[in-house]
Amino acid sequence: MNIIRCGKEVDIEMTAESTIDLSLLLSLFTIIFVGLTYYRSSKKDTSNDVKEQMKMSVKLDTICNTTNETRSDIKSINKQLTDLMETQILQGQELKTMWRRVDEHSEKLSEHEEKIINLEKENIKNEEN
Repeated sequence: MNIIRCGKEVDIEMTAESTIDLSLLLSLFTIIFVGLTYYRSSKKDTSNDVKEQMKMSVKLDTICNTTNETRSDIKSINKQLTDLMETQILQGQELKTMWRRVDEHSEKLSEHEEKIINLEKENIKNEEN
């Protein structure tokens, strides 16, 4: 086989040994190329994994903050409900006391009306006599 190199023709013989050396050299280059390709793709995968993990971390932090805010809001609402229930209980007791007083005044009014009726009857009897 003749190869032209730098303007001169060079005669290269391909022996079995040189063919094996060439195939080993090509195999070595192929292995190196595959290794480099694997290394680059694993770097990209690692980079993508890190980006995805960061996104997930941010989302989880957001969910955690939202959950904490919701918990705080629920505690506030529970306190307001407790305060309202206490106020309602006090107002219910005051209403019972007021109705009791109304009943007492109603009884006194009935007693006074009976006394007035009795006095009027006595006056009528006295006038007749």
